[in-house]
Amino acid sequence: KCRNKIILVPFAAEYIYEYNINTNKLKRIDLDLKNQKYFSYVESEKYFFFMPYNGDTIVRYNKENEKYETFTDWYKLIRNYSQNKEGLVFTNGAVLVKNSIFVPFYQAPVVLEFNINNFKAVIHKIDCSLSGFGGMDNDGDDFWIIPNSSGAIVKWNYVQNTVVEYNSYPEGFIGSHWDFLNAAVCDEYILAVPVFANMFIKINKKNGDMNRFDLEKNKFLRTTKLNNKLFCSCT
Repeated sequence: KCRNKIILVPFAAEYIYEYNINTNKLKRIDLDLKNQKYFSYVESEKYFFFMPYNGDTIVRYNKENEKYETFTDWYKLIRNYSQNKEGLVFTNGAVLVKNSIFVPFYQAPVVLEFNINNFKAVIHKIDCSLSGFGGMDNDGDDFWIIPNSSGAIVKWNYVQNTVVEYNSYPEGFIGSHWDFLNAAVCDEYILAVPVFANMFIKINKKNGDMNRFDLEKNKFLRTTKLNNKLFCSCT
């Protein structure tokens, strides 16, 4: 939402749409996105950045002049990591840290860093046991990354480039082919939100203890953090 408009970014639709909440009118934005899908966004002081689920185009929306811009140069750095015909697959967990957006890649254990000032991109290869990533969050010091299927939850320190893996799941935990939707920093804990796993997992940031978080288990499709609160949308 930006002032009196709600921006609708396509996942299955062909175009971006703007809905005016004052006039109840819907406006189509004629931006050629080649039927690309979008799944996450980040917000800076002046802009929204819409990150592709697959495809090669990052979209920037200027809150002040209401203009759209697209960026594609970053694609050449990461396209070789794509392993199927759907092309690139980013999922949850696009995170803005200072002047860079960090996005976990689903098909390989790498993270894309996209600088929002100079629009340059860097690929970070994460030395871990996972085949790819399903989502992540940042606690101010470390990134907490969940697996694309099953396996350990990874803590990655960007500055020191160090990795710690946590896989001591509590008794009764049952994983599947797609355990978690995303990771969310909640004060002194990291919360792993389930898709097909049978419970929420709470990780103590200081000692790495993994415990069951007592909340009714559902299959979740989306997580959003607003005003220091975590919202989980069910399927």
